[in-house]
Amino acid sequence: MNATLLYRPCRRWLFWIALGCAAAIHIGAVVLARGKSDNIVIQDFTPTGGEVDTSYVEPDQSPPEQSATPSELVNPDEDTNGTFESAPVDLKFAAAVVEFGMILRDSEYKGNGTLDAVVEWAQQAKGKDPHGYRDGFIELVRKAQALKRS
Repeated sequence: MNATLLYRPCRRWLFWIALGCAAAIHIGAVVLARGKSDNIVIQDFTPTGGEVDTSYVEPDQSPPEQSATPSELVNPDEDTNGTFESAPVDLKFAAAVVEFGMILRDSEYKGNGTLDAVVEWAQQAKGKDPHGYRDGFIELVRKAQALKRS
């Protein structure tokens, strides 16, 4: 005789067992949620690469006023007559990365961008590269050039 057929629980039992387990889980979750505090603890941390000002605001208070909104910091309607050569190093490098992406996708917006120009921009904008990421990008563009030529 097959051993699995010796004991078969009634299907009704399985329903009540499942219902009881679900109720126990729900009641446990409610008890744990009620035990949680409504106070939010802000941990003091300092991210690498700069300073961040943090402040705690009570739930019934309004947040402090900002000193300047982003639209006041940068006005796109003003023409500063800036040139690409006078742009910050990080902006030049970002432009090289974007141009590389547009060339790889053969974007209609790439204009007359070339991989040679990307390498030139990236080398000019290399700046401080403590982890070697910018060198790695330049090497990647050079490998793309070599693949394109072959």
